Amino acid sequence: MKPIYLEMNYFGPHENSVVDFRLLDESPIFLISGDTGAGKSTIFDAMTYALFGTTTGDRDAKEMRSQFATADDRTSVTFYFKQGNLLYRIERSPEQKLSKKRGSGSTLQKSTAKLAIVDRVKGIEKNNIAINPKNVGEEITRLLHLNAEQFKKIILLPQNDFSRFLKSSTPDKEAILKRIFGTYIFTSFSNEIKAKNSEMNAVYLEYDRKQQNLYESSIWNPIELKELEDAVEQEKLDLVTSLWKDRVARKNEIEGQTFEQEEKVISIEIAYKSALELENQFKNLNNLENDYQQNIIEKSAIFEENSEYLKKLKWASPLKESIHELEQDIKQSKSLKNNIAGIISEKAKDEILLKKLTNEKEDLNKQQENINENKKVAEKIFIQIQLSLQVEKKQSKVEELKLEQADNLTLLESFKANLGQAAENISTLQDDVISDDYFINKREERNQLELTFRGKLIPTFQKVKHSKDDIVGLELKLKENTIALSENKDNLEKAKFAYNEKLKGRRRLMIAQLQSELQEGEACPVCGALEHPFTETIEESSYKELGNLLKEIDESQKKQTVLLEKNKQLQQLKTELKTSLDLKKIEADEFEKELSILYSEFIADYSQIFPDSFDEVSIDESLLNLTKSLELEEVKNDETKVKLADLESKKLELQEKVKDFEYSNQEFNRQIENLNAEITEIGITETSYNLIRKRNRLMEKADLFEKHLSELMAQLSDIKIKISSQTASLNSFESQEATLLERISANKEKIKEKFSEQEAFTTEFQILKEWAYDDDLIQISQKVEQYKADKARLKVEIKNIQQLIQNKKRPNLALIEEEKKQTNENYVFLQKKLVSAENEVEQAKSILSELKKVIKQQDKDASKKSAITKLYNAISGRASEDKLRLETYVVQNYLEKILYYANLHFINQLSNNRYRFELAGEGNNRRMDHGLDINIYDNETGAARSADTLSGGETFIAALSIALALSEVVQNTANGVQIEALFIDEGFGSLDQETLQKAMQALEQIGENRLVGVISHVEEMKATIGQQIIINKMGDGRSNIKSVIK
Repeated sequence: MKPIYLEMNYFGPHENSVVDFRLLDESPIFLISGDTGAGKSTIFDAMTYALFGTTTGDRDAKEMRSQFATADDRTSVTFYFKQGNLLYRIERSPEQKLSKKRGSGSTLQKSTAKLAIVDRVKGIEKNNIAINPKNVGEEITRLLHLNAEQFKKIILLPQNDFSRFLKSSTPDKEAILKRIFGTYIFTSFSNEIKAKNSEMNAVYLEYDRKQQNLYESSIWNPIELKELEDAVEQEKLDLVTSLWKDRVARKNEIEGQTFEQEEKVISIEIAYKSALELENQFKNLNNLENDYQQNIIEKSAIFEENSEYLKKLKWASPLKESIHELEQDIKQSKSLKNNIAGIISEKAKDEILLKKLTNEKEDLNKQQENINENKKVAEKIFIQIQLSLQVEKKQSKVEELKLEQADNLTLLESFKANLGQAAENISTLQDDVISDDYFINKREERNQLELTFRGKLIPTFQKVKHSKDDIVGLELKLKENTIALSENKDNLEKAKFAYNEKLKGRRRLMIAQLQSELQEGEACPVCGALEHPFTETIEESSYKELGNLLKEIDESQKKQTVLLEKNKQLQQLKTELKTSLDLKKIEADEFEKELSILYSEFIADYSQIFPDSFDEVSIDESLLNLTKSLELEEVKNDETKVKLADLESKKLELQEKVKDFEYSNQEFNRQIENLNAEITEIGITETSYNLIRKRNRLMEKADLFEKHLSELMAQLSDIKIKISSQTASLNSFESQEATLLERISANKEKIKEKFSEQEAFTTEFQILKEWAYDDDLIQISQKVEQYKADKARLKVEIKNIQQLIQNKKRPNLALIEEEKKQTNENYVFLQKKLVSAENEVEQAKSILSELKKVIKQQDKDASKKSAITKLYNAISGRASEDKLRLETYVVQNYLEKILYYANLHFINQLSNNRYRFELAGEGNNRRMDHGLDINIYDNETGAARSADTLSGGETFIAALSIALALSEVVQNTANGVQIEALFIDEGFGSLDQETLQKAMQALEQIGENRLVGVISHVEEMKATIGQQIIINKMGDGRSNIKSVIK
């Protein structure tokens, strides 16, 4: 990944700032400098945020929105970078509150992101890759083969965090190196084996669980469970087999008892059925005797009455149809007489109407000849109408052509006038067109001004500005030095006073100690006196106080030495600062003179355009206005050219139209003459309207006549058909009436004969009719017959049962049922007991079978489990003493290459051959969780130590060496990760002069193949690095960015 272009809008202190990395690609290294808090590290935050949606620090992306941004200002970052042969653009905005597009108030806009491939030459978008934050993040990780944390550890060395990769844990290093070097195939293999090992362990645990569940099954009683629990594992299967056999024996015993009881049940069931059958016979006899009394003896009178009434009904029933037919024929005869009278009356009226219609038809036949003659005349008129319509159509066409010809002549005159006007306009515009040479010369003049401004004036102005900034910085440092010198002198005086006071205290305590040691008669070691009037006894605490005081005096002496040395250094720094300040002022004056001369030459011919004194913003605006003015003039000239071309094109069009309209006028004259000749030739003068009216009057008369004749013929046909139908109906009704009269006479004779019979029950017609129509004949007949049949059946059934139970005693059913119930209950109890025993046998058998199956499968999988366990222990590091996993071992190999490269090219050079890297040694911390820890071997002490023991400057050198070596090794292996950039944020201030120079050489060495950026306040780096990005505070929390090339 190589940065190309970065744009920050309302991001941190940057309102609208741009960093064009292409301008910094000419030398191996570039510098980013500026005031503290100006937003130097924000450049790296912006790149990291654009790529991954996070910053290099702890701040959330939403917190990067500028404090001075309003609701109308949108925070966003746009970053162009190159990966391989493609140029990518990523745009990202955090969640932020913005003004509503419609109405007042604000709305919370969600975070957005977009990743696209752009044309490397034109810069236009070629292909969208992702359009939402989640997908963009996934695509960036896939593209760079790094996630956000790995990106920070390898490409960015953030402020106060240079040792992040160096001191990171083995898992963190492993994750980074896996992704960088593409070693996930080993991880995948290891995970697969791990999964298989876990699966096999789970299978074996399941085997054990199944066996344990079977041994602890609820079918075993407490004693059996205790036996199984106490038995060794190898004996449990035999014990279960024995328990199963015990249950089989118990089941067979219960099965024999159940069979004996079943025979008793069958025997008692047979006896019970016989008794029940005899009891039913006694009950049936009693029921039959009751039925005979109720249905035969008690209903005999009703039977006699029904028998007598049945004889009357049977006597009358043969005449039922004759009576019914007689009544119906009398009714129908009356109806026929009424119908015959009506038809005779209607037929007489219709015959009168027929005669009238016949006379009317004869009159119409006489008028037929005149109607036929009118039709012939109408046909002739129809032919004349067709010719008249042709004449009128041609006359209409002539009128249309005359109107079109008039319009054509009007347009012809208009086009001729427009043609003349177009010629005049063309002549005028040709005079206004400016030649292209004029604009070429003007652009060259403007470009020359731009080159002079950018190439000479701005660099000179930057020199002036930097000199003045340096003067301000030196003056500030001189002022700080003066204050520090004064403070140091005060501290020195205080230290001297404190030192003298401690000396006095020491002297007092030493005198007291000497006094306590004097003995009477012995000479004083100081004065030689033998008498000691002031002898005192010193306490133990005074000895401790003296010891502490002596230590304080030593420390106070050292502090004075430090303060004196510091005072000397501050005096020396003050002299150096004054010298540097004087030199900078001379340098600034020279640069200002140079700028004044250059600017005077620049505005010599353009004083009316540019300001009197150099002002970068005003000159930029003037150059922009000059460009806009020239572009506007050129646009107007282009518009004039376009108008001229349009007019010439219109002139040609008008000339063509004039020719077309002149030809059209001649064509109109020819068509009109031809149509007039055709009209004369036809020779019809009367209009089609008059002819059509004549024909219509003749045709209307003919149509009315034919319609009247047709209606008359239809009426004649209808009346004839109706009279014929009436005649037929009359004949039919008369025939029916004769037939009815014959049948009425015959039925009356039958009834008369029935009344004259000797056994006749009545001579009244109405009684006869009631008996004949009585529907109860069949029902009464059935009752009589049923009574006879029931009487005979009951006599036979009673006699049969009496014969069956003759000489038999009625049984006691209650006693037999009680005995049967007790036998059945005993049988059911034994059956349940047998079922329970059978279930126990089946359950024990099932458990035994399942146990054998599980043990067999377990034995079958044993070799497979052993092989997988050995393989898993090998790749997970459990089989080796160093506990190193396979994937860690592979990644460790890559790390060794990185450390080898770092030792060979960087760390020795930067540490004057004192340090070299090595992996943590065996027996120390080269374990599974520390296999990638890095130690520092110190050639001076001849021993290795942890990277945590390095000082700040040493840590920076070590981290820088690792980062540079990692970059080189990754580039050489080329497993997908392309690192074409390295950014270092501070850390150089902790290096001495010699180490700093070597670090710069190392950075320049790798900068030949990639982009190296450094943030630093170190003055020597500012002076030696030619390409710089300077960030200045503007107040109100804003900063601006300027690129400087020395």
